[in-house]
Amino acid sequence: FAKHTEGHHPALVDPVELATLLKLLDADESTLPVIALRLNALVFVRPQNLRHASWDQIDLERATWLVPDHQMKMDRAFLVPLSSQAVALLENLKTITGSGRLLFPSPRKKDEGYGDTTFMKNLHRLGYKGRHSTHGFRTTAKTLLEEGGFDSKLTEKQLAHEEENKVKRAYNRAEYWHERVTM
Repeated sequence: FAKHTEGHHPALVDPVELATLLKLLDADESTLPVIALRLNALVFVRPQNLRHASWDQIDLERATWLVPDHQMKMDRAFLVPLSSQAVALLENLKTITGSGRLLFPSPRKKDEGYGDTTFMKNLHRLGYKGRHSTHGFRTTAKTLLEEGGFDSKLTEKQLAHEEENKVKRAYNRAEYWHERVTM
C-alpha cells in the first residue's frame, strides 16, 4: 500500500464565498448534520469533537462548551466560548436531542455520534466537494479572524493548538479567555 500523505483540508478563505455557504446552510433543511455544520461554523472545533459532543459538556447559562481531555488531540480539556448565535442554535437543538446524551446522535445508534463522513456528505450535496470540508471551518476561522485583526496567539488558542516550544509552553499557560470570548 502507498504511504498516506497528509494534505491540507479544503477551506473557504474568501468572506463572500463563506457568506454564500452560510446562507445555503441557513436556508437548508434543518437536519442534524446541517445543524452541526452551522454550529461548527461558529465554534470551529475539530470534527471529532463535534461528532462526540454531549449535553453534559454544554453550559448554556455560562455560554461555554467544555470538551473533555479524552476527546482532545493533546489530552487536555478545552473550554470553548459560545457566541449568542451558538447558544440560540443549541437551545433549539436541545428541544430535538436534549433528552439524549449526544448533541448529534446517529439515527442508527443513539449512543453513538454520526460517522466521519456524514457532515462532509452534506457539504458535498451543497456543491462544496473539494472546495470546503468540515475541518476546513478551522482554516476559514483562523484565516479570516487574523485578516480581521485578531492576534495569532488568540486564534491558535481558540483552535486548541499548543505551543510547540516546550519551555514556552511550560511557562505560558494563558487561556486568553476574555479576548477569545470577544473574538
